[in-house]
Amino acid sequence: MVRDASRLVITEIENFRTTPRHSPCSSVDDYEPIPGDAPVRQLFAVENAAAELANGRPALVFHPAEGLWRLFAGHGWQIERETTILQPVPWTKGHLTAHVAEVRGYANSLPDPLGNPLVTEAERIAADTGDAEVGRIYSVAMGLPE
Repeated sequence: MVRDASRLVITEIENFRTTPRHSPCSSVDDYEPIPGDAPVRQLFAVENAAAELANGRPALVFHPAEGLWRLFAGHGWQIERETTILQPVPWTKGHLTAHVAEVRGYANSLPDPLGNPLVTEAERIAADTGDAEVGRIYSVAMGLPE
């Protein structure tokens, strides 16, 4: 997952513009934001809360494809295509357990009264969810006009 994603995307745009290439095109793969009522989204919200408390930044950022189109278009790029890579996205028990481990890691740097409830909630959500299939991974291809 991308940390501080907006700054990363802008940096990549500027790097791409200044690096000589034979073909000025690129693509970005990302997750669409997961529906708010999905348990996986709730787990990610707990992970983001723990990360925000621990270091002042969210752990996970998902961008709608349309938002990337607008961002890149604002920097002169032309969107060539959007492709769905995977829909729905399978979130296995192993994936969810890895996200609970991330919550634990952030919680370790917090006072117990803050960190422990976040870990407990993450564990509860993951246990209640088991496996889930929700969301979409997409790819947006774009290029700079010649």
